[in-house]
Amino acid sequence: MSHATPEQFSLHIVSEHGTTAWALGHGTGPQTVDIVAGGRFDAPESDTLRRQIITAMIDHLTDTDAYREHRLIDVSVFDTAARRLLLDLGGRFGVITILYKSQMTHEEGWDRHGWRHCRNLLSADASSARAASDRRRVEAATDGSVGWGRGKGASWAWAREDGRYGYGTMRTADVLVVELRAIHELILAAETGEHLLIDIDSKLAIAALTRDPGKGRVRHSSTAENLVRAIKHSQEKMHAVEYRWVKGHQGHPLNDAADRLARTARQTAVGVTETTRNSIARNIMADTMSRHHQAA
Repeated sequence: MSHATPEQFSLHIVSEHGTTAWALGHGTGPQTVDIVAGGRFDAPESDTLRRQIITAMIDHLTDTDAYREHRLIDVSVFDTAARRLLLDLGGRFGVITILYKSQMTHEEGWDRHGWRHCRNLLSADASSARAASDRRRVEAATDGSVGWGRGKGASWAWAREDGRYGYGTMRTADVLVVELRAIHELILAAETGEHLLIDIDSKLAIAALTRDPGKGRVRHSSTAENLVRAIKHSQEKMHAVEYRWVKGHQGHPLNDAADRLARTARQTAVGVTETTRNSIARNIMADTMSRHHQAA
């Protein structure tokens, strides 16, 4: 049996004025912790919302090097209700263990550190909502990548003209599924009330999202159909979402960035540290922003 010291993560949730933010930290103190994931929802804190946050947290943890290498992971949950939900589910998810309050050993100050990060998310959300009516259209691009051969994996990515980006991996061999996942993740990360113009090099993905239900049903996998429904539901928070086809690998800066980020996520999923992977992604976006401004 392994007696290795577990990797330490912490979850914090703050709700204010009908909006909820969360932060996942890696480390044990305010000077050493790294915020590795977070987000906000336009909804007050509730058990339903906590379950969404818990799902996002577990998704992130299962994508870490520690999880893939079967190292132990301990999670301190500072939100009492969320901790109760997790412990009611058994408190263990493979190598992930949810600590009881008496087991939490984080240094004084992490609680305030996580709280400040959530408050920053809430403040940014409030400012964005106030400016929504004056916001210009934001261009972005999405892409998916599926490796050839059994077990090669799949990945998705998105990149925006303001420099924001995201990427991740998933288990599928369905190209349409990863294309749709990229679009969904982009919209989920967008601010309420934004007007998005999304450049996509997959005509199949655009057709799946824009088809007329009255003209017959194009058959896709159940996963793809579920993603289409999820995307349309997520669009409700937006001012507008437009889809535009672009030809891939033709020098379009944002499309190229999404392609490179997706391939990076897939090709570095094993054997590369998160720090190295994140550094590669930042360099891709720095190059993209330079090219995008030159093309503008």
